[in-house]
Amino acid sequence: MATSVFDPPVRHHASPPGVGIIETEGLLLSERSLHYVIANRLLGALTGVSGTGKTFALEELLRGRQDLHVVWVEVQVKPTMLSIARSIAMALLGEIPKGSRHELSYHLQEVLIDQPDGRPLVLIFDEAQRLNRECAEYLRYLHDPHNTRFAMVLAGGNGCWETIRREPMLHSRVHEPVFFKPLSDAAVLQTLPNYHAMYRSAEPELLLRINQERCRGILRHWSAFTASAAQLLAPSERLTKETAAIVLGHPE
Repeated sequence: MATSVFDPPVRHHASPPGVGIIETEGLLLSERSLHYVIANRLLGALTGVSGTGKTFALEELLRGRQDLHVVWVEVQVKPTMLSIARSIAMALLGEIPKGSRHELSYHLQEVLIDQPDGRPLVLIFDEAQRLNRECAEYLRYLHDPHNTRFAMVLAGGNGCWETIRREPMLHSRVHEPVFFKPLSDAAVLQTLPNYHAMYRSAEPELLLRINQERCRGILRHWSAFTASAAQLLAPSERLTKETAAIVLGHPE
């Protein structure tokens, strides 16, 4: 069984240089939710608008946690119960045991438990909006038995919470869900100076204009804008109206 520490690279969309980590409301709520869900081996969910930081929050909060055994599974497009079972087995065991789906499921129920050294097992399903009814029910089936003991987190963008709500047996088991939303104007002004040096002395009216015309409070859009603007500025140079206009596509 693979037991390496979860250590994905720090990812920002478009990889703009010089960016920092900003403590959004979603990130702070996720920290509290994950602590509760993991401690009690429950089912949690991080959902909301695409590009608002769900996957980033999970990776940031779980990265390097030597006290946990984190297993990450990305739900495939048009998944089946067998593809879900095989994905879990590969991520958890490093191999796919031979046998039918039923035999594989019985085997998974034997290993979906805390580690021998006491570390909690945390199973993450990213892109959970792709789950169909059968796969959603299959995850509940794996998590429910008394012989399994692990935390499960479903993470996904647009449509994920609707997918969960369509399955009452799954929905009723979700604890402390976190709903990611676009940044408000106030949050944009508060957080961007901590995201990149170009925003620290930028005019608030300029940042709000960019948010209205292009970014709409979506972190992924701000990351893309920052990457483009950074190519036109020195490392510590502030963002100006002229540079913003070029990036926005209508130079003044």
